Amino acid sequence: MKSKILIILLLNFSLAISVVAQKPILPDFHADPSAHKWDGKYWIYPSTDEPGSTSWLQMRRWECYYSINLADWKHEGEIFNLDSVSWADQAAFAPDCMKWNEKYYFFFPADFNIGVAVSDRPNGPFNLNNS
Repeated sequence: MKSKILIILLLNFSLAISVVAQKPILPDFHADPSAHKWDGKYWIYPSTDEPGSTSWLQMRRWECYYSINLADWKHEGEIFNLDSVSWADQAAFAPDCMKWNEKYYFFFPADFNIGVAVSDRPNGPFNLNNS
């Protein structure tokens, strides 16, 4: 009898946790986010699926989001895409970004290679040749 009560309590507890934990940070069609905190803001750089795509190979762009409180997120829009890359036309996934010497470096895999784009701001625009 005690084991049945324990199982019921555990099931109720797990259901309550799953209901509370269902506020996603990112909308649908994003994956592989990297997260950073710079200058009092939190930044997320995810992969972005194309509308109607059926394969991760069809990813062609990246977007970013920021928050001040980790609860409310603002979509900054597209920050970089494969139209700017001569050596790749598919598989734009799993990005990351870093801040160094007051510049932001966006590392992106595409066509199974890795590129780096640069910006003066964490929300871009990022460019392959930032002179």
